[in-house]
Amino acid sequence: MRQAGIVPLSTAGRGTAIREWARKNGHDISSRGRISANIVDAFNAAN
Repeated sequence: MRQAGIVPLSTAGRGTAIREWARKNGHDISSRGRISANIVDAFNAAN
């Protein structure tokens, strides 16, 4: 069962881009693991 609010990423390159963007924009994000849906949504809205 998937957790609500968690979005698995299919490519490492996209995950790296989202993590870099999140850090530059003040989001607290780990170097590994899943990226929360709210960060992915914010990334998509900005790009």
